[in-house]
Amino acid sequence: MPKKTISPSYFAGMMDIRCSFHSLIALLVTALIVGAVYLTAESGYLVKEDDLVLSMKKKKNNNSNDSKCDLFSGKWVYDNKSYPLYKEEECTFMSDQLACGKFGRKNLNYQNWRWQPHQCDLPRFNATALLERLRNKRLVFVGDSLNRGQWVSMVCLLDKVIPPGLKYMHNNGSSLITFKAKEYNARIEFYWAPLMVESNSDDPTNHRLPDRIVRAQAIEKHARHWTDADFLVFNTYLWWRRPRMKVLWGSFNSSDGIYKNVEMLRSYEMALKTWSDWLEIHINRTKTQLFFMTMSPTHERAEEWGSSKGGNCYNETEVILEQGYKGRGSDPKMMQIVEETINKLENRGLNVQMINITQLSEYRKEGHPSIYRKQWEPLTEEQISNPLGYADCIHWCLPGVPDVWNELLYAHIFNYIVYKYHHFVGLFLVVLVTAVLYLKGDRINWNIVKVEQIPRKDSSSISDYCNLFSGKWVYDNKSYPLYNEKDCSFIEDGFACEKFWRKDFKYQNWRWQPHHCDLPRNQWESMVCLVESTISPSSKLMITRQNFSNLFLEYNATIEFHWSPFLVESNHDNPFQHGRSKERILRIEAIEKHARHWTQADILVFDSYTWWLEPNITLLWGSFGSSEAIYRNVHMRLRPYEMALRTWSDWLEFNLNRTKTKLFFMSIGEHWGGIKEKNCYGETEPIQGEEEMYLERLMNYEFMEIAESAIDELDKRLGIKVQYLNITHMSAYRKEAHPSTFKKKYKKKTAPSSNSTRVYSDCMHWCLPGVLFRESDQIPRKYYCNLFSGKWVYDNKSYPSYKEKDCSFIEDGFACEKYGRYNLKYQNWRWQPHHCDLPRFNGRAFLEKIRGKKVVYVGDSLNRNQWESMLCLIQSTLLPISSKKSLISKGGNFYIFQAIEYNATISFYWSPLLVESNCDDMASNRVNDRVVRIKAIEKHARHWTDADILIFDSFLWWLEPTITLLWGSFGSSEAIYKKTTMNMRRYEIALNTWSNWLEINVNRTKTKLYFMSLSPMHCRPPHVRRGEILGSEQQHCYNQTEPISKEGYWGCPSNRGMMNIAESMIGKLQRRGLKVQYLNITQLSGYRKDAHPSIYKKFRHQISEDKLKNPESYSDCIHWCLPGVPDVWNQILYAYIMNPDKYY
Repeated sequence: MPKKTISPSYFAGMMDIRCSFHSLIALLVTALIVGAVYLTAESGYLVKEDDLVLSMKKKKNNNSNDSKCDLFSGKWVYDNKSYPLYKEEECTFMSDQLACGKFGRKNLNYQNWRWQPHQCDLPRFNATALLERLRNKRLVFVGDSLNRGQWVSMVCLLDKVIPPGLKYMHNNGSSLITFKAKEYNARIEFYWAPLMVESNSDDPTNHRLPDRIVRAQAIEKHARHWTDADFLVFNTYLWWRRPRMKVLWGSFNSSDGIYKNVEMLRSYEMALKTWSDWLEIHINRTKTQLFFMTMSPTHERAEEWGSSKGGNCYNETEVILEQGYKGRGSDPKMMQIVEETINKLENRGLNVQMINITQLSEYRKEGHPSIYRKQWEPLTEEQISNPLGYADCIHWCLPGVPDVWNELLYAHIFNYIVYKYHHFVGLFLVVLVTAVLYLKGDRINWNIVKVEQIPRKDSSSISDYCNLFSGKWVYDNKSYPLYNEKDCSFIEDGFACEKFWRKDFKYQNWRWQPHHCDLPRNQWESMVCLVESTISPSSKLMITRQNFSNLFLEYNATIEFHWSPFLVESNHDNPFQHGRSKERILRIEAIEKHARHWTQADILVFDSYTWWLEPNITLLWGSFGSSEAIYRNVHMRLRPYEMALRTWSDWLEFNLNRTKTKLFFMSIGEHWGGIKEKNCYGETEPIQGEEEMYLERLMNYEFMEIAESAIDELDKRLGIKVQYLNITHMSAYRKEAHPSTFKKKYKKKTAPSSNSTRVYSDCMHWCLPGVLFRESDQIPRKYYCNLFSGKWVYDNKSYPSYKEKDCSFIEDGFACEKYGRYNLKYQNWRWQPHHCDLPRFNGRAFLEKIRGKKVVYVGDSLNRNQWESMLCLIQSTLLPISSKKSLISKGGNFYIFQAIEYNATISFYWSPLLVESNCDDMASNRVNDRVVRIKAIEKHARHWTDADILIFDSFLWWLEPTITLLWGSFGSSEAIYKKTTMNMRRYEIALNTWSNWLEINVNRTKTKLYFMSLSPMHCRPPHVRRGEILGSEQQHCYNQTEPISKEGYWGCPSNRGMMNIAESMIGKLQRRGLKVQYLNITQLSGYRKDAHPSIYKKFRHQISEDKLKNPESYSDCIHWCLPGVPDVWNQILYAYIMNPDKYY
C-alpha cells in the first residue's frame, strides 16, 4: 500500500496546534485552581430572590435539563436536625384530623423527611418574610379537605413567629375560615368548595351524601367570597373520583331542575371551564397571583408498592424509594385537563402557576394519618378489629408532606430561582468558559455543523401507509416525460433547457416512486403543460397581466399564476422588472394588493422562500413613496418571514370562503451547491447512496418549521386546513434537473462559457419537463356539491315559490308588498350553486319526512323570519289548508304550527342569545341594559331538547357594544354583575354553555342539529360615507332593487370572528361524537342588499316626523321580506334533511 504524502503545511499546522495546546493546558490548570478555591469557599448553592427578578417557569415535563431549578423533581432525604419545621403540640390551631401524634402514633419519622430537588435546594421557609409579603393582603386556599390540610400547615408554619395576642381564628360555621395576623393585617383563609363549582356538598360540616350533584356551570356562589384576594391557591380532584357525576341545570330544590349523569372527565372539564371563565373576566390581573395545586395521591393498595395484597398505608413507616413511582390513586387524564385549562388561560393573558406536588407526594405512603386521627363517628367493634378498613390513606399528618407543599408555594410567591453549583459542574463551567474565551482568539478554525432531521408534514388526506413525500427517483424512459418540451406552448425560455442547447435529456426520464405506494397519474407551467396536452388549440387561451392566466374554454376553468415572491407587498412585485433593484423592501403587514386577485379562487397553491434568502431586508411601515413612511433594515430573515406568514394567515382567516377554497402550501425547493468551486452545471445524475448525507446540511429547516407552524396555527386555532406538500426532500436529490446555463435569462442567447458557469448557472429553477410535474400530481381530486358557493340568477318563471298574499303566516314585519313595496323583483331571484342545483322544495315530501316528529327553530327574529318562510313553503304545496289539517298556537316563548294529518309540529322558540337573559320576553325585549346569565340555558333548553330536528341561530343580539354578564339569579341580592365589552369572548362562553348542554342532554340517535351562520346586514354605519365600503355600491338597503353582483362581497357587518367561534364550537362537538350541521348562509345572503323590508313593513313604534324625512334612519336592513332570501335558507335546510350525505 503506498504511503501518503504529508505536506509541510501539515507539520506547520501541527506545531501551531501543539503550541496552542500547551498554552491552553496552562490556562486550564490555573482556572481549575481558582475554581476549586472559589467553590470550596461557597456554600454549594446560591439563592437569588426578588431583586433579581428571575422567574421560575412552570414545566409540563419535570425531567427538564434546563439550567433553571425544577423544584418538583427530586427525592426525599431523612433530616431529623432541620425537620419538622414546627412541633405538632405547639401549633395553636392544629386540626384533630391531622394530629397523628396526639391520637396515638408512636413512630414519628414521617416528620423528619426533607424534599431535595435534584439540581438545587428548596428555599427554607421564612415565616417572617412571608408575613411581611402578606402585609395588608389576603391569601386564600380554595378547595377540599386536602387544601384545608395545606392551609392548616401554612397556619402552623406562621403561628410560631406571631405572639399569642396578635393572632386569632374566625370560624362562624360558614365555608370561609379566617386566620388573621393582626400586626401585619394579613389574612390566611380557607374556603370550602370541594368541587370548585356549586354542589350539594358545599356545607363544610354536612357534606357526606350518597348522591353527588354539581351545577357545573355555576361558580358565583363561591367565587364572590375569594375573587378579590391577593393570592389564591386552588385544588379540586378528590371529590370527582367516581365514574359518573350527576350534573344539574337549574337550581337546587327547584321543580324545574334538569339532572343528567355525565362521565366524570367531561363533567370535570366543564367545571374547570366555568372556573377559568370566571377568573378571566373577574380577576384583577395586576393584583392577584393564582396557583393551582395538582392532585394529591392516595395509598390505598399496598400491592402497588410491592407489599402484600389487601394492605394499605396502615403500619407503613418508610418512604417509597423507586424513582418515578406512580400509584393508581392519581389520574393523569384529570391532570391533563387541568394543564390544558391553565394553558388556555395563559394564552388569554392570565397566568395560573401550577404547583406539581403529585410525584413528590407519591413516594410518601407512610405520611397519612391512617388510624391515628379523630374519628367523626364512633367506631364499631368490627372496625376496631380491622384497622385496614377505616385507615385514612388520603389526608396527611402534620407536621408532614403539606409543609413541603407550602415550601414550594413559598418559593413561587417569592419568585425564587435556585441554582446549585456542584463542585464538578462548577469546575466544568469554569474550564469550559476559559477554553472558549481562549480559543476564540486562536488561529485554529473550529467548524460546528448542525445536523437535524428535516421536518416532514404528513398529509391528512392520504393514508398513513402511503407517504407520497418519502421515496426515491427511478429511471423510467418508457413512461416519462409526460409531455414534450416543444409541444407545450406555455413554457417560458427560462425553463426550456432543450431549446437552449442542453443535449443530455435524462433529467426528463426520472419517475418519483414513494416507498410504500404508487403516485397517481411548476409548478404552474408544469401543470399547464400537463393539462394542455389533452385540450384542442381552439379551447384554450393565455391571458397575461399581473397574473398569468390560462383559460380552458371548454371547461370554463382557469389555471393561473400570480407573481408575489414574498406573498406580502414589496418593491419586487413587477413580474417583468423585479430584478433591477438590489434592495429588497417589504410592507410586511400589507397583502391586500396581491390577495384581492386570488382570494376567490377554488384552489390556491402558495410558496414563498427563495426571495427571503437575501441577508439584508428592509421593512416598511407606511406606503411606498410616502414622506411619513418608516423604514427598518433588518439583518435577520427568519423573523420577517414569520411576520409575513402571519399577515398571510390573518388574511386567509378573515377573507377566505372556507366552504369553497382548498389551500396548499409548497415546502422549500432548495438549490444545489455541490462541492467547492462547483454547482449543478454539468450534472447528469440524481444524488444517490452516500451522497444523501449531503441533504441533511442542505435544507433550510428553520424556514420550513416557520411555515409548518403557521399552517398548524391556522388549523388548530381557526379550523382552516392548508395542505402542506413537502416536496423538499424529493427535489433535493435532483441536482441534474436545473436549467444551469441552458435557459434564456435577460440577455441575448449566446453559447455557454465554461469559464463562467458557476457565476450564472441557474441551480434554483427546474427544467420542464422535469421535477415539477411530480408536485402537480399531489393535488387531490374531489367532487362534491357545495350549496353555499354560487350566484343569484334572475328567474321570474319559477320564483317566488309562493305569493305573499296567499301565505297566512307572514307577520307584518316581513310583508313588504302589503306595506307599499312596488318593486317586487326581490322575489324572483334563484340561488344557483356553482357545481350543482339546489333541490326544489317539496312540502309534501318534507311533511312525510317529519311525520310524527317535532321541528324547532331556536333563536331570534331572524330565525322566526326563517320559520315563517318554512310555513309559507309548506302551505303553498298543500293549498287549501283546512283548519282540520293545521293550526298555530302560542305559549310563552313558543309559536307552534301543527300539521295534524302528519302528527308533526314545526315550532319557533324565542331565545335571542340562546342562554338566559333579560330579553327573553318575546313581546317586551327592548331593554336599555342587556343582561345575560352566560352560564344558564336550562330555562330555555327544557322546552326544545326532545325535538327531532333543531335549527339554531344566535348572532344579532350579541352585537351590543356593552353587555352585562350575570352570575346568580335575576332579582337575587347576591347576584354578581359584570359589564363587558368583549363581544367575541362572551359569545364564545355562551356557545360553550349551549354546546355543553347539547353534548349531555341531546338524544344522538334521534335529534338532528343545524346551526345557521350569521345573517348579514346592509346598513352603512354612521361613520362610513356612502359607497366607501364597496366602491360605488350603496351600502344602505333603502331603495336598493338589485343584488350585489361582485362575487365574494361580505355584508355589513359580517363578523367572521364570531363565525369562527361558532365553527370552532361545532367542530369540538363533532370531535365528541355530536354532529351539528353548520349551514353557512352568510355569503349568499350578503349579495342581497335589495331584499330587506327597508321602510316597507309595520313598525312597532310610531315613527317621528324627523325620521320620516330621512328613510335611512329607520329602514330595516336586518330582516328579510317574504317571499325572499329565507326561502333559500329553507331550501338548503330541506336538502340536508332529505339527503344529508349528498352535500358538502
